[in-house]
Amino acid sequence: MELRPVLVIICVSSAVTVISWPPLNCSKQGLRCTVATSNCMDKDWPRINDYTPSSPEGLQVSIDTRQDEMGHLHPVLVVNWNIRDDGSVRYLTASELHVLVMSTNLNLCVRYSFEEKLSMRSPTGEKWSLSANMLVDPGQTYQVSVFNIPKTKVGYSPYDVSTNVTTLACPDSKMQMTKFCIERGSLWQPNISLTAVSEKSAVAVNFTPDTLCEEYIVIVSCSTYQDIRRIHKANQKTLNVIFHLVEFPTFCCQFDVEVRELKYFAGIC
Repeated sequence: MELRPVLVIICVSSAVTVISWPPLNCSKQGLRCTVATSNCMDKDWPRINDYTPSSPEGLQVSIDTRQDEMGHLHPVLVVNWNIRDDGSVRYLTASELHVLVMSTNLNLCVRYSFEEKLSMRSPTGEKWSLSANMLVDPGQTYQVSVFNIPKTKVGYSPYDVSTNVTTLACPDSKMQMTKFCIERGSLWQPNISLTAVSEKSAVAVNFTPDTLCEEYIVIVSCSTYQDIRRIHKANQKTLNVIFHLVEFPTFCCQFDVEVRELKYFAGIC
């Protein structure tokens, strides 16, 4: 019997989140305003305004990695935009950033509410600029939009500027050392082995569990046939899962073993 497994390890992960970090502020350029985060539900959206400001401009979006106060590395969405220097600024009361996770429709909004009427430019002659740093997850696509408050009426000129950005996934070297990826096994060394047991009537999958993962799903397949097992670490240093070949057709001599994220190739003949 020839057994040539392709092994992939899967560790059950938590839900995708988007949170704000580090603390947001708008004190630069002498701008006086307050900052608030929300789930983007605006109680004033039905209100109709006769005069509204122009849309923002100069939207710049990038992905960086930064350390938090505890020294943990995180992927960060960096957003910068400007207020147009035209007469409509007299009607501007706030400017808002809207981040949407495309895979889950999770929203997060950051609103900068101005405490006084703005002049067309800052005291130094520059355009008013705003920015925000958002903690994001690797391997996700985000829609980033900025718009000024109050919004224009439906059917009027566009009031927002938007773009999409995708973060690198955990296998990328820039993301492997982030807290998110480490907790999901990016540094995991599973030391996987596959052996035939009981006179080749069964196969044993052995691997070293990740210190940060408690539950594993192991799938052994041959052609269209599969046998699936769930296993918990339970403080063990090595995990062993037995699969009886009686569950598979007699012609099976090559098996694929999956768990998720890490790939390992081995063979026993």
